[in-house]
Amino acid sequence: MRDREFEDLHAATLQVLEEVGLHLPDVEVLGALEKVGLRVERDRQSVKFSRRQVAEAIYQAPKEVRLYHGPSEQYVALSGQTRFMPSGTGVAVLDPGSGKRRDSRAADVRDLVKIQDGLKHLDVARPLVTALEFGADSDLVECYLCLRHTNKPFMHRTMSEKNAQVLIRMGVRVTGSAAELRRRPPFAVVYCPKSPLTLTPEAARCMLAFAAAGVPVLVLSMAMGGATSPVTLQGQALLINAEVLAGITIIQTLFPGAPVLYGSVASVLDMRTAVLALGAPERGLLNGLCAELARRYGLPSVMGGLSTDAKEPDEQAGFEKALTLWPLMGKASLVFGLGVMDSANTYSYEQLVLDDEMIGAVKRVHQGLDQSQLAEEISLIKQVGWSGEYLTSDHTLKHFRRHWLPELMTRAAYEKWAEAGKSLTARTRERIAKILQERPPSVLDQAMDRDLRNLLLEHGITLPDDV
Repeated sequence: MRDREFEDLHAATLQVLEEVGLHLPDVEVLGALEKVGLRVERDRQSVKFSRRQVAEAIYQAPKEVRLYHGPSEQYVALSGQTRFMPSGTGVAVLDPGSGKRRDSRAADVRDLVKIQDGLKHLDVARPLVTALEFGADSDLVECYLCLRHTNKPFMHRTMSEKNAQVLIRMGVRVTGSAAELRRRPPFAVVYCPKSPLTLTPEAARCMLAFAAAGVPVLVLSMAMGGATSPVTLQGQALLINAEVLAGITIIQTLFPGAPVLYGSVASVLDMRTAVLALGAPERGLLNGLCAELARRYGLPSVMGGLSTDAKEPDEQAGFEKALTLWPLMGKASLVFGLGVMDSANTYSYEQLVLDDEMIGAVKRVHQGLDQSQLAEEISLIKQVGWSGEYLTSDHTLKHFRRHWLPELMTRAAYEKWAEAGKSLTARTRERIAKILQERPPSVLDQAMDRDLRNLLLEHGITLPDDV
């Protein structure tokens, strides 16, 4: 994006925020915003933002967000380098045994979190699917299962203000205190404006509760090009930018310096099927543009990619996932989409593991060439000369591990591949079984695990022992 293009789009965003603003039908939240100087129009249940207020919010927002690994001081930094996270939260899975589509359960949440714990390139975990048997409290069960089965930080959301307070208490228990939760949060939360330019009361209240506690908040636009946003990519990016900056400005005005993330999972509507086309090439272009906007503001970003409309892990899935991932490399701080299928309606154990393999290869391509060893390479070629070989040289031994090596894809000779008699699906399922077998029953100590379960029990949530 050239400077002039950014300046024009930013100026247009400010115009939308000044003249249209954000619909927020919550008297209490509007009152709080009015007290801190935002322009509230109570009769229209809306808030508008001046250029100065938006600029101050961007300035005050941290330029790096850290998510911590369990009780340790290790963390995932969301800033420059592109990191990876699964998609979520679906209500159907492709059964890993039969391959048939079925409703998701808490056991699926548990197993998919365990698999994430064993994947090399996945940095931030998520509950891919919903524990449907727990109804409105599924969100808390899913967060507990993330805390129980991986030390990787995770991202999720609660569906009510009451549950937000419970999750904050869980975070305090895991980290040791409210101050420690603020200092080293093990999770972030995600809340979406309702496009176009609306924030529901429940989303606003949950978002602000977490911001007050110091938990990083992702403001994530889900605008649908041609349905809930303009059909053109520039017009859609304008709307997304306005929605996300509005959410960030609200948070920063009430809680200056609170950690926030700029996000988009937007795509275009397929006018033939009325489906949000997540595997469309336009999605990569759009979210790549949004990632550039976030980078211009100095804000860490979370973008939807690795996306597909395919119904099973097949050629279409691989093609569309690569297509929607590449435009985000080196731009987005965090890309999420591992495991997603079927326009985000179905999730796959096998696809989760295959996506991790794909990320390893894409990261290697994006890394590019190392051109710092030219003198050493000239010397080596002179030394070997004509008709020699490099296989036994110290140089080869020193550097060959730089090349990416697949763990699931085959490079064996045809005869050896045929002799093994295992398809990619079979090899992937073996890897899933191995990861699940190697994971411990819980990463939490018994006392903390018991405390978290008791906290859920206080709110009427009884969990079976096996999850």
